[in-house]
Amino acid sequence: MRPKFNPQSLLLSFGVGSLLVTTALGKLPVQAGETSDLLRFLDTKQCVQCDLRGADFRGADLSGANLQGANLEGANFFRANLEGANLISANLISANFAYASLTEATLNNANLDQANLLAADLSNATLIGTTLRQTILEETDFSGALLSEADMQDAVLVSTNFAEAKICGALIWNELPYFHDCPQLPVTRSPRP
Repeated sequence: MRPKFNPQSLLLSFGVGSLLVTTALGKLPVQAGETSDLLRFLDTKQCVQCDLRGADFRGADLSGANLQGANLEGANFFRANLEGANLISANLISANFAYASLTEATLNNANLDQANLLAADLSNATLIGTTLRQTILEETDFSGALLSEADMQDAVLVSTNFAEAKICGALIWNELPYFHDCPQLPVTRSPRP
């Protein structure tokens, strides 16, 4: 059973060059310049275009969170619940989502390059224009997900579940787009630097 999110349990302790925010879920290390973003997010589950690089959300209940455009590079979401979360255009490079639940999450145009999605549940998630290059997708569940123009080149695909997934123009094994069970949607990929 996951512990419930409780923003009232915050205790602040200062370390050298960083702040440790302690919650019922554990310590969340962040740089001092990001403290206000983290506190706002813990209080509201809303943090549009904020900076939470390297934050530790292990086991946290972040269902329905709005992290659109947030910088979450290197963040740890091990066994976190992100069901229905908005991660549109989020920077998730090298983030850890091992065993996390992202069912029905929206990750359009998010960058998950080199992320760890080992045994993550992305069933019925939407990943339009999402990049997942060199990402660990071992035992990841994409059942019922929409992967339009997703870039999964050089991803580790071992026992990955794509049952009933709609894969439309995704780049998987080579530079040729792959199509399977595509709905009639206008799909456009955002340019990546």
